[in-house]
Amino acid sequence: MTQIHDIKHAQTERNEWGSSWQFLLTCIGYAVGLGNIWRFPALAYEHGAFLIPYLICSLLIGFPLLYLEMSIGQFCKAGPAVAYGWIRPAFQGIGWSMAMLSLLIGIYYNVIDYNWEF
Repeated sequence: MTQIHDIKHAQTERNEWGSSWQFLLTCIGYAVGLGNIWRFPALAYEHGAFLIPYLICSLLIGFPLLYLEMSIGQFCKAGPAVAYGWIRPAFQGIGWSMAMLSLLIGIYYNVIDYNWEF
């Protein structure tokens, strides 16, 4: 009985963001990435009209999906694999793929940052 209580108690204790600004800036920094910052001036100079469809797609597709993902995580108060597993057990793979993709992106940006410094 104590082990089950300890597991439930440990699962409810999760770190939280210090402020809403900290969360917002982290999400923006993760979504934008270095590749977009490096390519944006060249693309805007070369194909200035792409900015209008880009903003429309961001508003109609990107932001709703971002809010959906954040609300699922906030509602479940769990990692991506558990959160998507609660929706439907078959969706647990989506959560694991999101975690693996985050790991690969983190490794990629660390390699870029390391090569940029030296």
